[in-house]
Amino acid sequence: MKESGHEVVDRKRTAQSSSLDEYRVLEDTERTMLLSRSDKHKSVAQSAEEEAPVKVKEEATTKKIPWWASSIFWIVRKCIAPIIMIAMLLAGLYIGYVIVGGQPKEDVFQWSTWQHMWDLIFAET
Repeated sequence: MKESGHEVVDRKRTAQSSSLDEYRVLEDTERTMLLSRSDKHKSVAQSAEEEAPVKVKEEATTKKIPWWASSIFWIVRKCIAPIIMIAMLLAGLYIGYVIVGGQPKEDVFQWSTWQHMWDLIFAET
């Protein structure tokens, strides 16, 4: 059996339309995948945009201290105990010599005064 020209054309159209339908299905699937990907990216981008102002606020409230001020603060923090000890030693010497001992306050910080005290305490008798 020979096919007429119309039947051949109909078969070609059917073949073309089925391949077009398959193409459309693939195209729709790809669009869906692309849209779902872009939705995921949008959601990530939107969440990043929502977090961005929070980060800016945190950075705005945190002030950076200059390096020289940070260095001075570190030195003072490490030296505060010896400084307080020296100040208390001087205060104790003053209170003990002037208030308790009843001596003139001008003699408190003279080397000869304390050398004389040392000799009195550690003298061989």
